[in-house]
Amino acid sequence: MLTYNVPSTMTLCLTPALVPLSILHSNEAQMPLVLSALDKVLEGKSFLENDEFGVADVAVGGCLLHARDGLKMKALADYKNIDRYINAVSML
Repeated sequence: MLTYNVPSTMTLCLTPALVPLSILHSNEAQMPLVLSALDKVLEGKSFLENDEFGVADVAVGGCLLHARDGLKMKALADYKNIDRYINAVSML
């Protein structure tokens, strides 16, 4: 499990299940907090764990692809690392 401190007192633990649930089930006010933390995690990395595509990428990448393409969430493009990550995952 990867744990990152995010602004405020909340800690975001990135597991294959938590991030998709956080993104899909957060209320709109929490979305920027979750997406900012994920964008920071992806900074300088190709994938979530050790720069190799893994199980976490299946869960998180699939969720983000659905959010971008299925739900038409254009705001994801505002997060440059998430945008790059989604494009990389979609090419696999």
